[in-house]
Amino acid sequence: MKLLFEPDAPVQILPETLQETELLASDAVSAKLNFRLMSALPNRDCWCLCSGKETFSIRPDSREIVFPADLGPEAFCYALRVASDGILLDRGSIPLHCAAVIAAGRQVFLFAEPGGGKSYFADMLCEIFQGAVLIGDDHVVVGGCITGNRVRRLREAKREMLGYARNEGSVMQQIPAKKIGIVLGCTCARCAPVSSVQRRRELICRASGGKYLLQDPMFQGKRYQIDEIFGCAKKEQYQIKLLDFAAGFDSFFSVSGSFEEIGWYLKEIIDPERR
Repeated sequence: MKLLFEPDAPVQILPETLQETELLASDAVSAKLNFRLMSALPNRDCWCLCSGKETFSIRPDSREIVFPADLGPEAFCYALRVASDGILLDRGSIPLHCAAVIAAGRQVFLFAEPGGGKSYFADMLCEIFQGAVLIGDDHVVVGGCITGNRVRRLREAKREMLGYARNEGSVMQQIPAKKIGIVLGCTCARCAPVSSVQRRRELICRASGGKYLLQDPMFQGKRYQIDEIFGCAKKEQYQIKLLDFAAGFDSFFSVSGSFEEIGWYLKEIIDPERR
């Protein structure tokens, strides 16, 4: 497998085996990973992915990504996202575990723990606001533009998955200036603005917004340290970038309650004149 990382673009991947081709063609992978397929090897330097033995390392000098051997599809996808996010971070982008929607002339970022409603409420916003564009509901990368996973999971309010649908706005060139951040929770009904940048970052982290570079992954019973994978203080680097990102919101809210209550709060936050 070959990978190409370019500024303000999704990761481009060229599969080299039938197994890799089938894996990358699955909706399950496209719903978790922000990438595009290459049809041929470009005339630019690509990274090479290979398997090792109980080894997970990123080697910038040789442009090698080394995975532990015999990873299953889910673990392989997770490891690929960890590697991609770290390399994208080095290129000035901020990779996030969140949903991103353009609605009512605003960038809206929804953060929640797995099963907390990112996909459901991103879909809801697209139904409510005419012309809304769902960029991604899981793997969002922000740089000079915003890109997201091409396929989203359709969920009902009970959080059960109904199937998959395509994200029409996976790449945004014209980005609205106003940016809103919303962290979703499931405690008692409340909607609280958050002005402290440090607190915003803390809430994003609690909602798993940076889990792929802040949580040490485990594969086949072995825990791999993020900083050791990349050979540098990657967690600290990400935290600094995340703080800059949190400072860039025009408004930021912590919202909790039932799905019905959260939906009402979201409509009020994004377009208070819409009643």
